[in-house]
Amino acid sequence: MMTKWAPFSAFTELEQEMHTLLDHFGGRPWLEGFGWRPDTDISREGSTLVVEMDLPGMDPYRDLHIDLVDNVLRIEGERCEARPIKEADRYIHERRCGRFHRSVMLPDGVRSEAISAHYENGTLTIRIPVPEVSVAGHERHQIPIRVTERTGI
Repeated sequence: MMTKWAPFSAFTELEQEMHTLLDHFGGRPWLEGFGWRPDTDISREGSTLVVEMDLPGMDPYRDLHIDLVDNVLRIEGERCEARPIKEADRYIHERRCGRFHRSVMLPDGVRSEAISAHYENGTLTIRIPVPEVSVAGHERHQIPIRVTERTGI
C-alpha cells in the first residue's frame, strides 16, 4: 500500500486544532491580524490594476465595504456561517468565517470615481485605472459594488 507524501499536512492539522482550541476560549482580539484572508490576485491589464478576491457566500451589499483613503484601497467585510452547527455535530471545519480586511497601496493620481467594483459568482473584481502621470490629492470615496445575479442553477 502506498501513501501519498504530504509534508505539510501535519502543520495544517495543527493549525486547525489551534483554531478550535482558541475558539473554545472565546474571542481572540490579539489574533485579529491573523484571521482569514480571502484569496486575492492583483494584476495589470494595460493601464488598469485588477484586484480579484474569492468571497463566496457573501452579500456584497451587506457584508462588504470598499473605500479609498489617501491612496490606500481598503476592502473590509465579514463572512458568517450560513447556518449554526453544534461543535459535536461538526466533522470538518475548513471554511473560514469572521471579519477580514485587505489594503492595497495605489499610486498617486488614481481618481476614486473611476474605480469600479463588480461581484459575480462569489468573486469580487475591482478595476482601478492608473494614470500615466501621478497627481497629488487625497480624498475618501466609497466604491459601489455592482452585483450580477446568478441565473439557471
